[in-house]
Amino acid sequence: MIKVILLGSGNVATHLFQAFSKASEVEVVQVFSRTISKDFPESIQTSDFTQILEADVYIICVSDNAIASVSNQLQFENRLVVHTSGSTDFDVLDAKNKRGVFYPLQTFSKNKPVDFTEIPIAIIFLERIFQILFEFLIFFKVYLSLIEAEKIRFGFIHEFL
Repeated sequence: MIKVILLGSGNVATHLFQAFSKASEVEVVQVFSRTISKDFPESIQTSDFTQILEADVYIICVSDNAIASVSNQLQFENRLVVHTSGSTDFDVLDAKNKRGVFYPLQTFSKNKPVDFTEIPIAIIFLERIFQILFEFLIFFKVYLSLIEAEKIRFGFIHEFL
């Protein structure tokens, strides 16, 4: 089972939480947010960076201008940290961790249901972390776009496995 921590409590985090909650392969062990949100069980929420638990992947689901700040405040190293922005490079993520982008190509509204099996997801990683990615994305039934660091440039990637 893949253990996930969502960092943020907005539209994207809410929909990811709902999707992950239906997946037997994924467990959301914690949601980090500045304030307690009614969209998540209170028992798994924290607003303290020092209280963030260990997980397989940490998904930063905040506004583009807050991604770097959240990443820099994470108290751990050498873990897989991704953000969900389509307009922000993964370079804004602190290099102390394994970095990537997990970008659903969809606009989200908390009040509109989302079917992740119908949404393409752009995946960009600096390192090839295949096993965890494949396990993590089985639920979403998407094609993966994996590239090497020297190929990363602005725009969409067209190499599919």
